[in-house]
Amino acid sequence: MAAHDSRPQGKAPVQAPLTDRVNSEPPIINGMAASEAGYIGGVTFAVSLFIGAVVAFSTGLWIVAPILCVVVPFMVLWYSSLYLQEVKRNRPEGFYLHSMHFYLVSHKLAKPKFLVHDGRMQLGCSYRMNSIKAEAKSSETK
Repeated sequence: MAAHDSRPQGKAPVQAPLTDRVNSEPPIINGMAASEAGYIGGVTFAVSLFIGAVVAFSTGLWIVAPILCVVVPFMVLWYSSLYLQEVKRNRPEGFYLHSMHFYLVSHKLAKPKFLVHDGRMQLGCSYRMNSIKAEAKSSETK
């Protein structure tokens, strides 16, 4: 005969928070962080101000410059957030920043922050592995 448990049942265990996301920036637009939006928005504003000034000077419509400076950065931020969402999917935090840095270092446009070694570790068995391959080939040809 089974004994009846009269103790009060506890609550379901609470799931632990994702600790790898604690020190990362929170997403604001489609997964884009505030610093990314600031960089993209600043560059887009400067470019749209230049284009708006050229268009305003050539046509005489001064209202074109402020309209371009407001509308174009929002459009670019939205579409660039969708693009970054695709780039960042299933990758660790800061993946694309590291890949951009590696690209700049490979083209000698920035100093390397990371150890970059192209090659394999020396295990001391490369001669033996080559001789095994050679013996296997010679025995297959017989």
